[in-house]
Amino acid sequence: MTDGEKKPGVFFLSFVEEYWQGQAPHSVVGRIEVIDPDKDYADEEIRFGTCNLDKYSAFRERWDFKEVSQDELDLIRKEAERL
Repeated sequence: MTDGEKKPGVFFLSFVEEYWQGQAPHSVVGRIEVIDPDKDYADEEIRFGTCNLDKYSAFRERWDFKEVSQDELDLIRKEAERL
């Protein structure tokens, strides 16, 4: 595989924090943009919201700006629901 080729079955993740009007104090809400290797843009968003900032920080540190497999992406979806 050359430098310019995309890896099959690999997705790039980017966390985006948002502000929602009426958001609870000391909370975080946002989305994880999932960029498919066959496209140059995010075609899926995984939404999240939590008041558990420590758990969120560890989750983001582990996955933000990472390439993941389909199996890892499935785990991330489930973990995002439990934040």
